[in-house]
Amino acid sequence: MKRIIAGVAAAAASLLLFAAPAQAAPARAAAPDPVAALKKAYAEGRGVKIKESSYSSSMFGKDASGTSRGVVGFGPRGVSAYDIVQRDPTLGRSHLIHVKGDTYADAKWVGDLPEGIKWVKYSGERPVAATIQPINIFDAKVLRGALAKAKLVKGGEYRGSMSFKQLATLSGQKLKGDLGKFMSKIKVSYRIFTGRSGLVSRVRSEMTMDFGLLGNLRSVVDSQYYEWGLKVKIQAPPKDEVIDAKDLNSAPADPPAYEVVPTQ
Repeated sequence: MKRIIAGVAAAAASLLLFAAPAQAAPARAAAPDPVAALKKAYAEGRGVKIKESSYSSSMFGKDASGTSRGVVGFGPRGVSAYDIVQRDPTLGRSHLIHVKGDTYADAKWVGDLPEGIKWVKYSGERPVAATIQPINIFDAKVLRGALAKAKLVKGGEYRGSMSFKQLATLSGQKLKGDLGKFMSKIKVSYRIFTGRSGLVSRVRSEMTMDFGLLGNLRSVVDSQYYEWGLKVKIQAPPKDEVIDAKDLNSAPADPPAYEVVPTQ
């Protein structure tokens, strides 16, 4: 047995002596930076498709809150336009368009409209995010902060949590009043998934709100982003179908659900 072991050892030694020089393993490429990938995607006439679903659950059971899908358009510094269709099991379908600083909301919820009017126009520099996702990955500052706060990073997935106050600070906003105090304490847990290019492909967030005797309300938003870089051309509705919100007493003060000001 000793001779066999010695023979194997000698053979192995000879292979090491006469084998070709070992080649150094190629350096592993660094993972793409999602923030840099996002900023690179900021290009006039280009955009991304978005699909979102949300639901909430409480002591009274699960409530299917609805879905939204559409397209988001970019300019050199961020979101410049969007065209989103929302569907709610109770309210039905609604349509929102944001372009050139103005937001157009489906007028079906406004009564006493002039004949032929289908849209209500909201003007002014309102913050616009084109998403119901608390982790607004279209804002580079929010994305950078969320990635930095991640406690687990593995295979293109980032897991972490942030308070609403932290999210508001990153996006340059302040939470005001009693509602602001309530929201500032809420923690948002999230999972951000990125593809090979570094661009975000999915975000799933979850938060729980404590309403005292009414119990807790758990809210989940799942957003998917696909076809990054597609050609986008978002146009305002025909002028003869639009009425300005300030000319209507019955129109809500802000567009429903989405409030966004593009980052540019």
